[in-house]
Amino acid sequence: MILPPCDPVELSAAPAKGPDDLVSLTTEADGAGTARSAAVAAAAEHVAALVPAAILNHSRRCYRYAVTSARAAGLEESSYNDELLYLVCLFHDVAVSAGATSGSFEQASAAHATAFMREHGFGQSEISEVQQAITTPTPGPDDTVLARLIRHGILADAGHNDLVQGATRTRVEARLPRLDYETLIDDAMLAHALSPAPDVTMIQPRRGD
Repeated sequence: MILPPCDPVELSAAPAKGPDDLVSLTTEADGAGTARSAAVAAAAEHVAALVPAAILNHSRRCYRYAVTSARAAGLEESSYNDELLYLVCLFHDVAVSAGATSGSFEQASAAHATAFMREHGFGQSEISEVQQAITTPTPGPDDTVLARLIRHGILADAGHNDLVQGATRTRVEARLPRLDYETLIDDAMLAHALSPAPDVTMIQPRRGD
């Protein structure tokens, strides 16, 4: 089965492969699947310092749902880079920590991912893959597998992805609760639409949490 482009009306109704069809965890904290590099652990710590727990939990849930969607659609693991998928999911909402911006919310998040990846020795082709996935929120002719997977993860977290069963969402949310995610993201999007863009290079980790 080819992974659908992730328009909600086009989602396949293929079931997950089993009641426990979740990604095996690399560590208790980061929730990564087959990605086991030092960069994955560093990315989790980096993003945790930038965003509220509700946003971090959302990003981790999106990763699990993206992998579950890939498996349910019969997508071969060799079809995508799991480490890059994790980074896409982890960074896709990191611009929430920046407060408002009148520029592209996705571009600001991609800028964070780019800076992190360069610092940790990723090649330009890998950086470009992550940038494209984060900055492509809707289906298009130049869709990549990573872009489709992150959209599947986001839709699943909103309850609109038939590739992820309700029981799976219940288990994931028990471990990674939603907290006040909807309120945070709504407030951030409103501020994003109303205020001038900051210099994303000046965004600093939150202090005192």
